[in-house]
Amino acid sequence: MARPPNCDALQELKTAETDGGEPLSAADRRVQPNGRSLYVNLTKLAADIHDIEAGDTVRVETHADGVWISIETGDLDE
Repeated sequence: MARPPNCDALQELKTAETDGGEPLSAADRRVQPNGRSLYVNLTKLAADIHDIEAGDTVRVETHADGVWISIETGDLDE
């Protein structure tokens, strides 16, 4: 993953304190079909803050109250 050109400003935003675990940003995204799966595009801010590029691997966890996308993949159980 390449270092974004504005990394210092992004790091400040990433480490900024938020009240009650509030998100740094929020956006409504449309779920799109992809064969037998569905996908949702990340926002540019999310990709920049977490240095995510096309081809990177992320972990998608399904919980009773939502879906979590983590950049910490660890050992993926397929």
